Amino acid sequence: ASDVYKRQVSDVDAGSTYITGTLGTAANNVVQLNGSSQLPAVDGSLLTNMSEGGKVLQRQETVVTAATFTTTSRSWTDLTGMSVAITPATTGSKILLTVNFSFDTSATTNFAAFKALRGAVDLSVGDAAGSRVQCALWGASYSNQATVNRSMTWLDSPSTTSATTYKLQIQMDGGTFYFNRTNTDTDNASFPRTISTITATEIGA
Repeated sequence: ASDVYKRQVSDVDAGSTYITGTLGTAANNVVQLNGSSQLPAVDGSLLTNMSEGGKVLQRQETVVTAATFTTTSRSWTDLTGMSVAITPATTGSKILLTVNFSFDTSATTNFAAFKALRGAVDLSVGDAAGSRVQCALWGASYSNQATVNRSMTWLDSPSTTSATTYKLQIQMDGGTFYFNRTNTDTDNASFPRTISTITATEIGA
């Protein structure tokens, strides 16, 4: 005969609550709860939503290997090639934006300011303070043979399922900016060509 089991799972004020049922035979090892071998149905949409939370849903990346972009602009200018487009799957998704880039300036006294944008919206810049430049990062040349490497990361909430473009902008305070190369660019092994990337990763809500 099948064994009958009873297990106390919780106590309440009115008494004890029990799960009772019958263990199946060795040939048919099924636990019957309240006379049924089936558990209540689970809402599949709940499982779907639970599985997407914190999950990487997609990743879009732009890789720039060219070293042709230069600028002397003292106003915000798009850094050619450094943009990426992504279409979020849900309005609740977060976009993790990661930027890695390499550059040089024409002198150690020439500084470059950088910021990232979603469309025309600044993602993150410093507070306004008089005539000071509001930016995310700031950098200058170390020497005429060394590139400067910078990385930036933001967690953005675009709240849309439309195609969204992220990009990097630059502004100089003087001199010339050189992208993916050094100021001195003699054709020999002492002067490099580097790589820069911008990556948008959608994280499920």
